[in-house]
Amino acid sequence: MKRFSSPQILLCFFLFSALFSTSVTAQEPAAVSKWTQNYEAAVKSAQEQKRPMILLFTASSYVKICEILDRDVLYQTEFTDAVAPSFELVRLEFPRNDPQDPKVKAQNLFLRQAYRIQGYPTLLVTDSEGRPFGMNGYQPVTAADYAKVMNSMLDTLKVRDSKFAEAEKAEGVKKAKLLAEGIPELPGNLLGRYYREQIETVIANDPENTTGVVDAYQRLLADVDYSKEMETLAQDVQWTKMLKRTDQYISDHNLEGVEKQRALMNKVGVYQQLKDLPSSVKILIEIVNINPETDPGKMAAKSLDRIRAQKLEADLAK
Repeated sequence: MKRFSSPQILLCFFLFSALFSTSVTAQEPAAVSKWTQNYEAAVKSAQEQKRPMILLFTASSYVKICEILDRDVLYQTEFTDAVAPSFELVRLEFPRNDPQDPKVKAQNLFLRQAYRIQGYPTLLVTDSEGRPFGMNGYQPVTAADYAKVMNSMLDTLKVRDSKFAEAEKAEGVKKAKLLAEGIPELPGNLLGRYYREQIETVIANDPENTTGVVDAYQRLLADVDYSKEMETLAQDVQWTKMLKRTDQYISDHNLEGVEKQRALMNKVGVYQQLKDLPSSVKILIEIVNINPETDPGKMAAKSLDRIRAQKLEADLAK
């Protein structure tokens, strides 16, 4: 059975590892020149040459691991010479303070939102139409080995297209099985956005869950729908409705454990917007009590520690 993660709904926290390398590898100009920042031009070239793209989402000016990945892998000819014949290479930079062309900035922000990118560096592999089928991040391997990993994703694309083509001629459970075999392994938010038609077809053609993925797919779509609704409510500043919708979501799906913690973190974000500190603290304590060892549990604990420190500082200042 395929595994895919639920979307990190509404609140996205960029957690970066501060990894350092002891080796010093020089960037190679010939490798640097293989990358373009012009997504539109890359799409045109990809469609003309009928080949996929690698989209690099990076923040090399302040995220050390991005700098290391550039230096040791992406800006080495051992990597670019191996992957450039098969992929368009697109670099999407997200500087913190450095100036950036407004058009490039707008393009990059749009793509980050479209692909729900939550951390740097992320390498997203898409077909020439922009539909993702693979994802990677930092790996402590050589440039040549990293290139092998990226090139291996071409097999995923071949399997996807082959299975989807077979499914067009099939019916019932056979159709569902072929589609399930072709849907790539991606985070749930990407699957729900770019493969919803196939997922819904699997569900409709497999009422007995012969594929073993129907329950997970139904839950995935519910998560994606909840996430979209919460984003819309946030844009409209409908804080009270967001709180009610989250309670309903937790109840409807009997959320427990880390999934419940993630949903509750949305309520924390809403209470912070409302400047309702007591309610925010109450939910943070609930999150920690569910499980202090999960990522949301640790995040909630840190928030509580920060609130306690701020209160103590305020009390001492009196």
